[in-house]
Parts: sequence; structure tokens; C-alpha cells
Amino acid sequence: MKIKPMKSAMRFSAVILSLGWASLAIAGKPQSTAHPVTVTVNAGNSIQSDGNGSYRDSTSGGIEARLWDFVDFSHLHFEVQKKKGRFLRLSIPGVTGGTVSCGVGTLKPNQNANRYNFYDLLPIGASTNDPDPGDPDRSNFGGTFSCDAYLVTYPPCVVIEHTGVGFWRMTAPPLSCNALVTVNGVTLAGTFPVSFQVDVDQLDVP
Repeated sequence: MKIKPMKSAMRFSAVILSLGWASLAIAGKPQSTAHPVTVTVNAGNSIQSDGNGSYRDSTSGGIEARLWDFVDFSHLHFEVQKKKGRFLRLSIPGVTGGTVSCGVGTLKPNQNANRYNFYDLLPIGASTNDPDPGDPDRSNFGGTFSCDAYLVTYPPCVVIEHTGVGFWRMTAPPLSCNALVTVNGVTLAGTFPVSFQVDVDQLDVP
């Protein structure tokens, strides 16, 4: 992902400033902070865009995209409603019978046994797939993707990367991230490769 030099420099300054204040104000930190984001759905995976890969956060426009930063945890919530103009698509060979459009598509990489706070702890250039003896809680995430009658449940195999100041990438690799699939409340036998990759651009970072 290309980052304009000015934007990159401003974001670097913002991070230095915020780290300084964080040490002074940690006791007064709110329980959660919702950071609006633009989510770009990369092509060639099971979870697909409607043809225009980027979804800018707009609750009034039927898109709710947030990086949630809690005191001891963080996750993504990304929801698109077709009735409000945009939609996501799902393609699982042998399950969906081709590619289906989601009336409501919701992606939530939000399950981690260690309650890992990637938003505050994951350094730029690192990923949750990188072991770090100094950061024993760092690990990949589980989560869900729901699309009308379909519910995909991922084990802890979703990789989160901190790709730049205010930039993140979340990936369910097609060869190593098989998920449970439930259709109309019935869980299918076995697991399925339901890959995705989304790039997240945080909007409240200069």
C-alpha cells in the first residue's frame, strides 16, 4: 500500500505524541474508542467486494467500519447493508452454489484467547503471526463472517499486520485458515477454506 510522504510523516508525529500522552493518562483511558476506517476488500478471495473494493465508513450510508480499541483488547467490526447501496459477496465452493450477494455482510475478526490488544501493542511492520517472547499474548485471531443464511466461524488463524501508521491488513490465508460454516442454523460437516484479505485505513489519524 502506498503512503504519501506528508501523510506518513504526520502519522509518525501523531504516534510519537500519542505514546507520550498515553503514559501520563493511562489511568483515565476510556473503556473503548471506536476509530472510523476505510476498508478495502482485496480481490481473489471467498469474501469479495461488490466491484468497488473500498468501503469508507458511513453509518448513514449502510457501512459501519470501526477499529475498536478497548483497554485490554482490540478488533475490527465491518458491516455493509445492501439496502443502503453497497454489499459484500461470498463464494464457498460446494456450499454457496456460486457467488452470493449479502443483504447484510458482517466481518468481525474479534476473537482471541489472550485478548491481545493489537491496536496498542503491535509494532509497525509486525504481524500477529510473528512469535515474540517479549509479547507472549501476541497471537492470531478468530472471528466470524455472516452473510444472510451463511455464518463462517474462523479458528485463531486470521493474521493481523500493522502495515503503517494508521494502516492494517487482516488476512485469512486460503491454505491455512479453514473455517466452520453454518447454513440456516445447520453446521456443515468438516471445514472450508473461506479466505479474505482486507486493508484498513484509519480515518482519525492525520
